[in-house]
Amino acid sequence: MFLPKGSEVSGLDGWYDLTPPNVSTEGDYAVVGGWTDVAPGESRTVRFTFRLPKNVDLRTGTLPVGFWRQPGSNVTLKTEITLPDGYRWEGQPGAVVTGNVISFEEPVKSDILHQLTFRNR
Repeated sequence: MFLPKGSEVSGLDGWYDLTPPNVSTEGDYAVVGGWTDVAPGESRTVRFTFRLPKNVDLRTGTLPVGFWRQPGSNVTLKTEITLPDGYRWEGQPGAVVTGNVISFEEPVKSDILHQLTFRNR
């Protein structure tokens, strides 16, 4: 997962136990990556908990969220993002919005980039 550079990752759950996830920097991004082992017909939940860096202006109203497909993979991505109290998501195509939580589920057939829109209540 690509996050704005300087994001603080505080929780990583659901990863393959023998290979812990790696947090590194690529250009303008903090990158979280690791392995998961999922048998055919099964699913696995991987959770990221992070704080955006102080230099990210939450008044801009958009948050880019990207997922890059690994060649040969055939997966469905379920995503849930919670904003801080006092913020709410605007409607997003294909997403379910409940207050400050947005969730969506989609097959990963190619790279995905969402420009998620939010407002300060």
